[in-house]
Amino acid sequence: MTDKEEAVRFEDMRMMAEEEANACVWEQIAQDKLRAIPSLYRGGFKTLVKAHPRLKNMAAICLAWANGFTAKSPTRGLYLHGPVGSGKTGLIYGIAISLIKRHISVVTWPVPELLKAIQTTWHSDAEPTEYEILYEATEADLLILDDIGAESPSVWALQTLGQIVNRRYADEKTMIATSNLTLQKLTGRSNDLSAQRIGSRCCEMLADLPVPAVHLRGTQKEKP
Repeated sequence: MTDKEEAVRFEDMRMMAEEEANACVWEQIAQDKLRAIPSLYRGGFKTLVKAHPRLKNMAAICLAWANGFTAKSPTRGLYLHGPVGSGKTGLIYGIAISLIKRHISVVTWPVPELLKAIQTTWHSDAEPTEYEILYEATEADLLILDDIGAESPSVWALQTLGQIVNRRYADEKTMIATSNLTLQKLTGRSNDLSAQRIGSRCCEMLADLPVPAVHLRGTQKEKP
């Protein structure tokens, strides 16, 4: 084997080792993300549909969306809306689990908890920092905002949420949102400019997906 051939062989082996190391890192990140999902939703679509067969069609739609998602090109997100207890949160965690297993970066936040977490960082030495929370929310391949419209209508809350939504809109990054409000009601809920901008961006970025009014909470089975 010539020196040139040996160098090429060494470089190929180095690249293979690097790819294997990266794969191990991504797999560890994926496992950590999966463990962070609330235990109620870790079973994904399979457990959700088994417990609530009436969500079978909705789960199929969401799974098809997840299977078609790629971080390499902009994908129109989803806006799942329906009454409290209709299964919206179970559906979005099903999407999150499907994508995390493919090593796609997904950040999921209930909107009121996201804003509370940011406020918590205002205390000294808080971890993560406000910058880290906002960076993760704006830079992830997919951001899922659960229960948008349930946040406090304060100027700060609407401006902060608007900042996140608008940044993802400008960067053409995909987002999913759930709400008890229709897109029309979300947009018209307030005269505040930030609230109107949030609704407008959601209309542009997200495909409307109404979840049938089937009340699932309070049953003995899993509550999506």
